[in-house]
Amino acid sequence: MFLICLPAELTTPLSQSGLARNPAVKNQGKFMTLADFLEFAKKSTVTGVLINIEGPSETTVYLAYLVYKFTPFKSPMRSMPLFMQNAGYLASEKGLGIIEAVSTALTNASYDKLPEKQVLIQSADTAVLSAFKKNSGYKRVLYVKEKISDAPKPTVDEIKHSADAVNLPRSSIVADSGFFVSAFTGVVDEMHASNVSVYVSVLRNEFLAIAFDYFSDPMVEIATYVAGVQVDGVVTEFPATLAAYFRSPCSNLNAKLSYSILPVEPGSLLSLVAPEALPPAEAPAPVLAVADIQDTPLPPVADLSDKASVTAAPQTSPPRSGQPAIAVNTALSLLIVMLSFVQLSFH
Repeated sequence: MFLICLPAELTTPLSQSGLARNPAVKNQGKFMTLADFLEFAKKSTVTGVLINIEGPSETTVYLAYLVYKFTPFKSPMRSMPLFMQNAGYLASEKGLGIIEAVSTALTNASYDKLPEKQVLIQSADTAVLSAFKKNSGYKRVLYVKEKISDAPKPTVDEIKHSADAVNLPRSSIVADSGFFVSAFTGVVDEMHASNVSVYVSVLRNEFLAIAFDYFSDPMVEIATYVAGVQVDGVVTEFPATLAAYFRSPCSNLNAKLSYSILPVEPGSLLSLVAPEALPPAEAPAPVLAVADIQDTPLPPVADLSDKASVTAAPQTSPPRSGQPAIAVNTALSLLIVMLSFVQLSFH
């Protein structure tokens, strides 16, 4: 048996457009275990960690990014993310309890005794979040992956049963039409009315990921979500840009400076487009319903010891090499998380 150790590689969501992200350091990432990740974050300047645990049906591979929690016009809190997948599958088929493993690792790293280090547990599966309900010191974040246009009160009340905050895509907060900002949805106000925090994701610096109204300036987009819509947190793949925005006195709209970084006015640029050049009308995004966030409970962690003893064939002779057989538990490799580190300045 041969084990091939592949190098970590920094990926980019815009690779099909030919925009490679920081190719000079694309292989300078490293693989870390959960315990190593928590120790690394504890010694860093970040104020917390975000652990994303996916449910049984999630198979997407994510790029590591940072989450910023903040009070407007004050220094933001920085959280370092970690992603783990397929909690239901690992529990029922592989006998691995991701929930228990994460809880134990956080306790062993003393995060339950470090109030200065905020722990955020994020998942698109409410069953995963409910499993952490007993950990009152951890903030639970529901990841609403699909684009929505509205969140009625019954749905928000259902969210509150399992989560303290929601993480929404940009288009669920600032609606666009053909890359023109068309309107602010009322989702943030609806969440805030029920005391549910709102994070927006994912902000990127590449001009292909920014609406025309921002004039290729990522700081104008940040100002739109922070000062315009007043979200509670920003998920970004370029934390240095977000840090620079908060350091700038121009981000404080109350400072009455000669220049301020202003949020955009929805529809202002779209109104200047000639009628024949307008993008085609899009179907409205769906409303977030209660059924969209209700998930079945996670399966119990299977005991595979009895099954292994029944199915394992008796070994009557040693391996032909004469050396003890080496068993590689590939399931445990799912607990390894790839983090890509880019040289970024936070000061």
